[in-house]
Amino acid sequence: MTIWAGEGSEFEDFSKEDQQTLADTFYALIAEELSKDFQMVDELGPGVLYVQVTITDAETSYPTMDTISTVVPQALLLSQAKGLVTGKPGFVGEASAEVKVTDGQTGELVAAAVDRRVGGKSITGTPTGSWDDVLQANRYWAQQFRYRLCTERRAADCTPPEV
Repeated sequence: MTIWAGEGSEFEDFSKEDQQTLADTFYALIAEELSKDFQMVDELGPGVLYVQVTITDAETSYPTMDTISTVVPQALLLSQAKGLVTGKPGFVGEASAEVKVTDGQTGELVAAAVDRRVGGKSITGTPTGSWDDVLQANRYWAQQFRYRLCTERRAADCTPPEV
């Protein structure tokens, strides 16, 4: 698990402690999900997938303004207009991540993915903390990763992630 903040990213302004906490939390979520179906090891070899995950960007939300801009009609309209232009409603958080999976013995690329998740605007599930949207994205990615690996091995009991 690594953190990579591009130049000009809000993420590079986060303290090293906040970045490390985010990386540790994301690692724990992925390990928790994958350990339901796979044995976790820390050495490469036959039958091992080497997984590299990088958080490339994260932006906290502004919970109070997020709530206000959800319930006040004029503020909601402005937030939605911003979302149409930028792809992200006002005051919500977001996160971006990349994953690369290689064969643990040969180093051959098995899979790769890039994704960006943006928090939504709704009264139900309104975030109470500034990191909630980022943590929800991380939880979704962990579940999605497990689901994709499950479907690749053609298991019958694969559970898609909660949206």
